[in-house]
Amino acid sequence: MYSIKVHVTILLSIICGLAFTLSHASCGMSKNDSDPYVHVQFVTSSTGWIVGSQLLQTTDGGKNWKVINEGSAGTIVSETVVEDLHRFQFVNREVGTSWRSDGFRRTSDGGLTWQESVSFSSDNEYRLASFFFLNSEEGWVVAKNVYYTDDGGKNWQRVASTPTGEAAHQRALRISPELADYQPLLWFTTRNDGIMAKLDGIVHITENGGKTWQYVFDAGNLLSDVFFTDRYNGWLVGNAGYVARTRDGGRTWTAVKTSTTSNLMAVHFVNPNSGCAVGVSCTIVCTTDGGTTWSSASVKSLPATPPILASVSFADELNGWAVGGFGIESSWGPVPSSSNIALVTRDGGRTWEPAKLPN
Repeated sequence: MYSIKVHVTILLSIICGLAFTLSHASCGMSKNDSDPYVHVQFVTSSTGWIVGSQLLQTTDGGKNWKVINEGSAGTIVSETVVEDLHRFQFVNREVGTSWRSDGFRRTSDGGLTWQESVSFSSDNEYRLASFFFLNSEEGWVVAKNVYYTDDGGKNWQRVASTPTGEAAHQRALRISPELADYQPLLWFTTRNDGIMAKLDGIVHITENGGKTWQYVFDAGNLLSDVFFTDRYNGWLVGNAGYVARTRDGGRTWTAVKTSTTSNLMAVHFVNPNSGCAVGVSCTIVCTTDGGTTWSSASVKSLPATPPILASVSFADELNGWAVGGFGIESSWGPVPSSSNIALVTRDGGRTWEPAKLPN
């Protein structure tokens, strides 16, 4: 069995399709030798976090950021940018969860301090790549099995086996069965209704809190992110500018045409109509009609070889942030130095520019 590093290396090459003879150019880097940012999230119009080897917090809608944690629990040092996209989540201003290879951590003070929750090392830990919390108490983990907690992660109970894909289908997409089960996408809109989407494009839903899962959709594409604004409206993004939307809670999906063929890594909607998706080469596409049509955003100061945008989040309808960078993994060939990116928009995603963050 390959190591997790090899798995992630292959995953990066599949999802990103980058040319790896790269310069040290960057798009809004705060410093050239810093680890990439892997996640940005706002829980209110004022409170948000940016996660990398440092944990940064804003309480004024992104006007000012401060480093509240560095190099410890609650931070993520990512070797490939895409390795840790779905391992960090806040549910309100105080409560958040992070997962690293040494287990789960939970904060109740906005990220200042973190306490150990539980380890799933006995359940094929390399597949423990996704979790989702509906609120501060109820959450799910996807590993070889699906687990549920109703006490904030102190205790977990197995509720189902994780759905597996078909080898022939995975070979058609040129991915190995091991990679197809790595980092599944997970979202719950209620304590009963949830969506699980795999890298190989297969989507399942549950209507009983994860106890059983029903196949509903094959995207025919590699998927990288899922996002819901409410119980009914949701979106999937993936390779080659792929976007699909649902208006019935994930039971049916419709692929929509976008203005890019770049691989998309993340998507965020501030309401059912307005949202943006981001991806490789600092790609940003946005919509104001619920995903029916998409326009490419203008990004200032783009270098010759822009890095990857791994995450995007809006504080409100006008103010949004996108983060990412290049990783440090080098086993597959020449790469630039580790780096991070932060971009900000003040006009709902039409234009973006490099953001100034503390080092």
